[in-house]
Amino acid sequence: MTTPAENYIGIMVTLKVEGEHSLFVMLGADGAIKRMGNGAVDNDEFDMFLGKTGPELFASLLPKITPEFCQWFGQSLGDRESKGKMCELTVGVMLEGGEEKIMQWRYGAESQGPPPEVCQFVIAVVDTTEPWFVQQKAMAEKTDQ
Repeated sequence: MTTPAENYIGIMVTLKVEGEHSLFVMLGADGAIKRMGNGAVDNDEFDMFLGKTGPELFASLLPKITPEFCQWFGQSLGDRESKGKMCELTVGVMLEGGEEKIMQWRYGAESQGPPPEVCQFVIAVVDTTEPWFVQQKAMAEKTDQ
């Protein structure tokens, strides 16, 4: 049984490549947001930005939490024949009442990686938070000058 969308209050995605953070995103139903990195194998963005957005960013991701996606919660899977740099992807959601659901993947950057529904969710999280992230980086650059 799938959890109703209104019961989700948080989304978290982390990606480490060779043990170094490449991506960190936390997004709350209340608009709270934290993001670091771009998810690239050769990520060079390590500044963490924290802020507040409208709840529409979070709400736009809820349709991506499908039964096919949810079937992977509670799983911690690794690729035995990984190729390329070692990647560790953790995806989680928080429900009202504090329950967390997590999935973890270990795979090579040149290997197949997680299933399509998980990859699509991670891409949606990155794409959804990208305009805010770009804006934060631009504001930080202005204050550094």
